[in-house]
Amino acid sequence: MALPISYEMNKVEYVRDNVERKYPYCDYTIEPTGDYQYGLISSRFVVVENDFDLPFDRENPALSIITDCVKLKWNINHKYDYILCNKVEKVLKEKETKVLVPYGATYLRIGEIPCYIKEVK
Repeated sequence: MALPISYEMNKVEYVRDNVERKYPYCDYTIEPTGDYQYGLISSRFVVVENDFDLPFDRENPALSIITDCVKLKWNINHKYDYILCNKVEKVLKEKETKVLVPYGATYLRIGEIPCYIKEVK
């Protein structure tokens, strides 16, 4: 299961080695537009089974899990985010309820969500 991240998708059209890469045969970049630096703060998970047409449908996934998370301050290194597991991270916001969906039902996602043990109100 993964936490989906809101994103913006852009076409990248180009010519290389005399081969045109124009829509619909172009490349795409996907950039995050929403928050994604979350940690799990609950051991309670509510599993929701949905009626579905396709198992990895992005609009209506077959299964989802609802749990509580909190936004954390991650460390930044070389323009990539990473988490130092032996450091206490700073909580930036109050707890939020998040919906996890199957990994294949996302374009951009967090697949490995850190656990934030400290209790948050």
